[in-house]
Amino acid sequence: MSEAKLILGMRIERNKSGDITLSQQVYSEQLLKRFNMHSCSPNITPLPLGLLLFVEDCLSSPTKTEEMKGIPYREALGSLMWLQVTI
Repeated sequence: MSEAKLILGMRIERNKSGDITLSQQVYSEQLLKRFNMHSCSPNITPLPLGLLLFVEDCLSSPTKTEEMKGIPYREALGSLMWLQVTI
């Protein structure tokens, strides 16, 4: 049997000195496609530094709430949190 190259979406690379590098680039790209964000620009954080969020900023009208039901923010965030935990 040869050395593992890919396990559960993680690419495994070993250099000549024996160091191991794990990469989840494939998983990240799949997430971007799944949530229709494959053409987005990379950024360190999607929010401005120092941004304060308040309850008053929440959706206040039933129309806005209904519009947002079709946008899977929780699923995207949960998938990204899993990505960070496994790195």
